[in-house]
Amino acid sequence: MIKESPEDKCGIYYFPPPFLYYSKVHDHEKIKEKLYPEIEQNIKESKIENNWPCDVISSFHFDDGEFLASNEDLMNAIWEAYNQCISYLKQDHWLDESLAEKFHYMSMVDIWYNKYEVGGNQEIHNHNKFPMSGIYFLENTGLANTVWWYGSNNMFPGGHSDYFSFNPFILGNDNVISQVGEGYIVLFPGPLAHYVPHTMHKKTTLSFNFSFEE
Repeated sequence: MIKESPEDKCGIYYFPPPFLYYSKVHDHEKIKEKLYPEIEQNIKESKIENNWPCDVISSFHFDDGEFLASNEDLMNAIWEAYNQCISYLKQDHWLDESLAEKFHYMSMVDIWYNKYEVGGNQEIHNHNKFPMSGIYFLENTGLANTVWWYGSNNMFPGGHSDYFSFNPFILGNDNVISQVGEGYIVLFPGPLAHYVPHTMHKKTTLSFNFSFEE
């Protein structure tokens, strides 16, 4: 089921039962202009070497994300998307009053960047310990090609009916969801498995996790 607001350039896509929330970042160009060169500089200074089966330059485990978390425009954009997502879930009775209140008091516990050159990829994984996670497509010169698996065996999917990607050739071009790419934030349950197939274009994303306050 898709529920969208074309005016606000946002919407939510419900699986049975996970979901993907997506919304356009209104200050994207300002955020990108500030963050992109900082990410390039951080890559040079950090000497990142990722040792898992993927082809991506990722600051995960290499940087505390302080320069990302200190960007006020970025944080405002993420929390605006998050609060709207919770509102959707509450309106559509996926969260009751008490649970919605609990989700409103979540905190962001980490944030990192991922830089893909042409041919880059990321293996199937999830953010299992976190109730909510997100991706911000900071630079995406082609289609947003991240794929989410939601089948019962979603770490090792076996069919073509248990996955989702923002592909306009499948979704059509007449709705917001087919426009998701650079300048959009996507939120999803942390345990929802996802991966990045070989990219046909350069791509830089920010990933982040939320957790309940203790």
